[in-house]
Amino acid sequence: MALHAVARGTSLSSSSSLRSSYRFASAPATGRAASSSSRSSVVVMAAVKLSQDELKKQAAWQAVDYVKSGMKLGLGTGSTAAFAVARIGELLASGELKDIVAVPTSIATYNQAKSESCLVGTRMRRIGEKRREEKEKEKEKEKQEEASENHRSKRKKKALLALSLNLALFLHPNLTSSLSSSPPLLAGLNIPLATLDTVPRLDLAIDGADEVDPELNLVKGRGGALLREKMVELVSDKFVCIVDKSKLVSGLGGSKDAMPVEIVQFCWEFNLKRLAELPEVKGCEAKLRMGGDGKSPYVTDNGNYIVDLYFQQPIKDARAAAKAIAGLTGIVDHGLFMDMADVVIIAGSDGVRQQSK
Repeated sequence: MALHAVARGTSLSSSSSLRSSYRFASAPATGRAASSSSRSSVVVMAAVKLSQDELKKQAAWQAVDYVKSGMKLGLGTGSTAAFAVARIGELLASGELKDIVAVPTSIATYNQAKSESCLVGTRMRRIGEKRREEKEKEKEKEKQEEASENHRSKRKKKALLALSLNLALFLHPNLTSSLSSSPPLLAGLNIPLATLDTVPRLDLAIDGADEVDPELNLVKGRGGALLREKMVELVSDKFVCIVDKSKLVSGLGGSKDAMPVEIVQFCWEFNLKRLAELPEVKGCEAKLRMGGDGKSPYVTDNGNYIVDLYFQQPIKDARAAAKAIAGLTGIVDHGLFMDMADVVIIAGSDGVRQQSK
C-alpha cells in the first residue's frame, strides 16, 4: 500500500487555526471527491498532540469526505460515528450536500439524526467559547463600572450589543453555546432517514469498530447495535470504518475486551453455555451483559440479550469462530465483521491515517 500525505490536511472548519499544528509532505491535491475514490493509504501527521475527541472528529470528518450528494448512506452507532453523523447534518444544513437519504443502525443514531440536538464541529465550539469569554469579561467590567459616573451610558451600549447578538442568533439559529467541554449542539439538522425496507441498497456506510486486525477484520457491537450495523453495512457498496489507534489488535479478541454475541432471551443460559463450550472459541469466558442498573440484563434495540465473550489471547481462527457461532440455533448474530471494511480511518497521537485493502 502506498503512503502519501493529504495536501488539504483536515476538513475541520477551523483548518486555518489548525494548519500551524500540522506539517505535510508534498502530495497531489486532494478533495472530498478525490478522497472518495482513493484506494491507497493516507497519512496525516500531527505536529502537536490533540485530544482523543479531536482526533476522532478528524477521522470522522475524513470519512464524510467519501459522501457525495444523492447518496444513500448507512449511519453507524457510537461516539466516533456520532461525529460523522453530525458532520453530514452540518453539510446538509449548509447546502454542501443535497439529496441524502440515510439508514440509522440504532435508535440512538436515529434520535441524533432526527432530533434538534446534534453534535457539530470546532467552529461552533469556538463560537460558544468566545461568547462565554465575552460574558465573563462583561461581568468583570460591570463590577468596575458600578462606581463610575458613566455607568448608565455603558449599560445602554451593552444593551445594544446584546440586541445585536440576539439579532445575529435570530438570523443564524443554528448557533448555540455549550456549558461543557463536549461539542455544542446544532439545532434542526434533520437528516432524511429511511429503512432497508424502502432503501435496500446503500452507496456508503460509515461506522466505528471496537477492534481492527491487520486484515481490516473487525469486532463490533460493544455499543449493543451489532445486528443492525451488520445488516446495514452488508448492503453498502463501501464501508468506511473510523477508529482510534487503541482499537488496533494483532488478532480479533486481542484487546481482552468483549466480543459481543446477540442472542434471543428464551433460554439464554442454555445458549450462553453452548457458546462457552464451542471448540472454535475455546478458553473464552462468556458473560451475560447487564443493563445500567447492574441488576437486569441489557436489552438491545431488537429486544434481545447480549453475551460477551472475553479472550485472554486472540482468536486462533476468527472465520471459523464466526461460522460456528452463527450455526447455533438461538444465536441472532455476532460481533465478528469479517471482510467487510473497505477503508479504515485511524486516529492516533501522531495524526490520522487511512488504510484500505
